[in-house]
Parts: sequence; structure tokens; C-alpha cells
Amino acid sequence: DRLLQIIDEEKITVLKITPSILAMMYRRNRSKTIKTLRGVRALVLGGERINVKHIEPLLSNNPGLTIINHYGPCETTIGCCMKIIDANSMASYKINTSIGKPFANNSIIIVDQNFTEVVDGKQGKLLIQGPSVGCGYINVEDDSNRFLMYNGKPAFLTSDIGFYNCDHELSLIGRDESVVK
Repeated sequence: DRLLQIIDEEKITVLKITPSILAMMYRRNRSKTIKTLRGVRALVLGGERINVKHIEPLLSNNPGLTIINHYGPCETTIGCCMKIIDANSMASYKINTSIGKPFANNSIIIVDQNFTEVVDGKQGKLLIQGPSVGCGYINVEDDSNRFLMYNGKPAFLTSDIGFYNCDHELSLIGRDESVVK
């Protein structure tokens, strides 16, 4: 309730939260959440999978709203990929809940267990390259299995598993839970 009050009182127009915070807001007071978020123009959701049933009512009650599905691990300075969802694209997003395309100057390559790039439609781990990729973990002696060179460029191997769909957008299907962060 306090978060909704702040959003309303401060006339917040850009809001970045996790999907679980949005779900909590719905559980506490669905109608107040929808009403309060009418003033928001951009809602950035990241860190978890988006539940379509939570964003669909927001878009139908606020046609000017843009929702951004934001993806990126901490090791790549949080963001490296996004999918823009608005009232016009909601129907297609429900069919293809992708995380979108990499930011400019970043690339996300899907690789198999041998670090070979796979073709669109085939699943593998996400390997991220670009200026946002960190140099390694502090006080970890050997992080070369995560921070590595790939085709001569620094890269970070995530534990996320996904594929590029027919629109060449990334879809996540899970995580390799054996990898400890």
C-alpha cells in the first residue's frame, strides 16, 4: 500500500520493479494497483519471468503505457536485452513471451556444452558479449568458466537456457540450477 501511495503522490511516470513486486501489489489490492499505475508511462520489469495476467490489465486500462521486459544478469551490469510490450503488441507477446533483442553494442549468443554457437530455434546457454560485461568476481580465484574470451572478445556465460525464435528474439526456458552464483 505504501508503494502505491508513493507512486500516486509523487506522480511517478517511470517505474522499475520485479514482476514479484507487481504480483504482490495485485494480491494486496488489484483495483488500486491498476488505478494507481494509470499515471505510469513506462513500467520496466526485470529479474524474473513476467506473468502475462499481471500486465494485460495494465495495458488495457492504460493504453499509453509501455512495458519493458528487461533482462540481464548482474555480471553484465544488469541490462543487456529488452522487449517492449504495449497495447498493440500484447496479443503477440502472449503467444511469444520473449525477452527481446540485445541492446546495441551487445550480443547474446546461444551456445551448446562445447561452446559452439547453435542455430535459431535450438536451445543452449546464453553467452553475453559487449561493453557491459564485467571483468570477473571479486575474491574468486578461478572464474574463467563464467568470464571468458569467445571469438577474441570478453564474454560472460550465464546459467540461463534459451533460444532465438523465428523473429530472432530471445526466449528463456530455464536455468542450469547446478551453477552456483
